[in-house]
Amino acid sequence: MTTLGSRAGWHRATGALVISWLVAAALAVSFHRFLPEQGWLMVHLTMLGAVSNALLVWTQHFTRAITRSSASAGRGGEVTRLVVFNISALGVVIGMVTTTSLLTLAGAIGAGAVSAWHAASLAQTVRTSLPGRLRAPARYYIAAAALLPPGVLLGWWTSTAPEGVTAYVLSAHVAVNVLGWVGLPILGTLITLWPTVLHVRMDESTESRARTVLPVLVGAVLIVALGSLIPLLAGESGATPSRILQALGLLGFVGAGLWLLQPAAAVTVRGKVGDFPSLSLASGAAWLLGTLAFAGLWVATTGVPFSRAVSSLVIPLVGGGVVQVLLGALGYLLPVMAGGGPSVLRGRIAVVDRGATWRVVAVNAALLFYVLPASSLVMVTTSLMALGVAIVSGVRIALAMFRTPEPITYAESASQPSADAPAAGENKPSPHSRREESVLSPHSRREESVLSPHSRRRGDVGRGLGERSGGIVAGLTVALLAVVGGVAGDPAAAGVVGPLGGQIVAGASPSVPASGAGPSVPASSEVTRVDVQVEGMRFVPDSIQVPAGSALEI
Repeated sequence: MTTLGSRAGWHRATGALVISWLVAAALAVSFHRFLPEQGWLMVHLTMLGAVSNALLVWTQHFTRAITRSSASAGRGGEVTRLVVFNISALGVVIGMVTTTSLLTLAGAIGAGAVSAWHAASLAQTVRTSLPGRLRAPARYYIAAAALLPPGVLLGWWTSTAPEGVTAYVLSAHVAVNVLGWVGLPILGTLITLWPTVLHVRMDESTESRARTVLPVLVGAVLIVALGSLIPLLAGESGATPSRILQALGLLGFVGAGLWLLQPAAAVTVRGKVGDFPSLSLASGAAWLLGTLAFAGLWVATTGVPFSRAVSSLVIPLVGGGVVQVLLGALGYLLPVMAGGGPSVLRGRIAVVDRGATWRVVAVNAALLFYVLPASSLVMVTTSLMALGVAIVSGVRIALAMFRTPEPITYAESASQPSADAPAAGENKPSPHSRREESVLSPHSRREESVLSPHSRRRGDVGRGLGERSGGIVAGLTVALLAVVGGVAGDPAAAGVVGPLGGQIVAGASPSVPASGAGPSVPASSEVTRVDVQVEGMRFVPDSIQVPAGSALEI
């Protein structure tokens, strides 16, 4: 039995905390029609709850690891920060749902104070540790934690700002919290975690490149945030400069992020991507940077405000990007930290990785169908399908962490094909790659033999494309079923036509009007054009009246 004071007990407890917030977010998505502020809830239960807790825990862990510090002094400060942060986050959620502005403000101040304390703790760890080669990720974590206090206060401002101000403040809030608080740690972690997951040596240029890129990334965050607020000072005349700065900041952030990750991407050819952590991390990073790049180009070419662009891209940005990175990281780290010895660890890894190919393909194919032009019902079915499969991945991670699986011996694992095992004639991994694995934990010497390329038994790992084709087909089939379900539920909206050219109405014969539909109305040449905007988390206007027979253009 483990205790909170042990490493395994600590990571089981904090892992359960993160998963609890993810469960709450999944419930909010499932029952959003019955909830107030449903759009806000779905995003913030994920980002403020699950993702922020994971960042508080793992940025502290990684900072200790790369500075070769230990938690021997106790975790009193960490426990206090997590308790206060979660109480504050609950205060923000309850305040928003009940429209209690003071409670929302108190929660925002509490969360910001914890983040500032966290930044100071990380800085103290770096300052008091012995000099080392790999310090860049810790600087990313400190910068991110320093950005959260103004970010949460901007978030509170969005809940109280007048209607004409909300969009500008929301843009700044998203820039600081999504790009800064979440984006910086993701990029700073991937440069070391990705080679570790693949069991290859980290590129020698990573540290110097990371030091160079950090000011550019922070500058890009500030450009987007400050650019978003220009119209508050300059009025309508500041709208164009605001959008130019937003586009430049977004594209600059993406460009700097790609340049930062290039060495990590380059070492991919020396490893093999095929287990759940590597597939999920790669997919999440692609969605995160790809969505931000699309938002930047959208703002630059059409002049659409950043707040409207990001409101339209919440699912690919949060679900496709952030959540997949989070699940991939937890899928790699939690089995290692849960303890139990080499054979048990191999069993935990097998639980996480079983069916990895179909799960990752299903999520990403469903998200791809979601972002393509489609009816609203298809968007609903594909997003729910992606959520359901992501829940399956979360459940497998939880099972691997909390239940002791059947141990897998070295002989059994060696008989399984391994993605990381060197092919005939290749050299075995360099001893230096083992040192890179110590980034995960100051205690990881005990795990080195467990994490050896020869000992990781994984459900789908080590198979070529042909052997994984079953999982690929299964994942695509699941996603296509979601599309078919959406089209069948509303064929008219999907543009499905009957044999005589008329649109099919759900539940009716192609030649007979649906019950209650009334007689057919001949189409006219009139077009009703309506400009719909997103204010906060609401559409304005939220209802449209169109004369019978005329077309609607939004």
